[in-house]
Amino acid sequence: MITRRELLGAGAALVVPTSPAEEPIRRPRALRTGDKVALLCPSGPAKDAAHLKEGADKIRSLGWQPVIGRNAGAVFGYLAGTDEQRAADLNEALRDPQIRGVMALRGGYGAMRILDLIDYDALRRDPKVLMGFSDVTALHLAFLARGVVSFHAPCGESSWSEFSRATLPVLTSDRPFGTMRRNPGGDPLVTLHGGVGEGTLVGGNLSVLSALVGTPYAAPLEGSIVVLEDIGEDPYRVDRMLTQLLFAGLPKAAGLVFGNFRPRPRTGAEAPEPGRDFTMGQVWRQLAAKAGIPCFAGLPFGHVTGNHIVPWGVRARLDADARTLTILESATV
Repeated sequence: MITRRELLGAGAALVVPTSPAEEPIRRPRALRTGDKVALLCPSGPAKDAAHLKEGADKIRSLGWQPVIGRNAGAVFGYLAGTDEQRAADLNEALRDPQIRGVMALRGGYGAMRILDLIDYDALRRDPKVLMGFSDVTALHLAFLARGVVSFHAPCGESSWSEFSRATLPVLTSDRPFGTMRRNPGGDPLVTLHGGVGEGTLVGGNLSVLSALVGTPYAAPLEGSIVVLEDIGEDPYRVDRMLTQLLFAGLPKAAGLVFGNFRPRPRTGAEAPEPGRDFTMGQVWRQLAAKAGIPCFAGLPFGHVTGNHIVPWGVRARLDADARTLTILESATV
């Protein structure tokens, strides 16, 4: 087994990411029917072999050929194998010219532990379509820090609903997707702070994104349209993480969009006292007022059945009054 020391020694120059501003953004080739897509577990472990088969079947249903990572079934505590095993699977996929996409089976926790082990040279030589969300946000931010587009998308264990599949052209077409779809059965769209902004899309899971503030993989907030989601977090915790982003430069962003933030149910002794709590919507509205940038909530994005594919690293236009987010550039070639 390759040790962490050996991986770091072989790729020490790869550890510190390059700012996307320093080099032009690189786009992967659009996925085509029959392409090979690696199914990996960069974070939490698969439940069992049937869980991996479910993810492989999901890839086949999308028209691609699944290639299950050799360590995808490993378990190391709450991780899908050691850091070295999970990084080895990702690097093997990045180095294989036959692999055109990478899909995470699930989230959980652990992707940020391998960011210093990724072969970023291989990534930039031949960008692959990276798909996943939640904890996979750490990989998305690392790819963006190296100037490579990636895709917030359902994971292998996700439902890949009809709505989500309708947004596949984001990563299967070399044309700009245009205005992101509304989900009639999803959350209502609400303007929190009016205005129009244009910038580069960045975001993902708020807990992961805020945890990477102050690191070489931090989200580039200035001039960006920041799109956020989370699950199972109390309003005060979301308040704390958003306040952290305020201090980290969120007011310099071009705009802000909230997706789904389903909170943790609190009943009995944990139930909030009347008049001593905020709803999630109130937290968002207070944050939007402090940031003073165009902002709306309700985008079909996050831990929901109707999870819209979003490309990180391409330009978009946010109209908070019309409550629309329009992808202006192609995310693939």
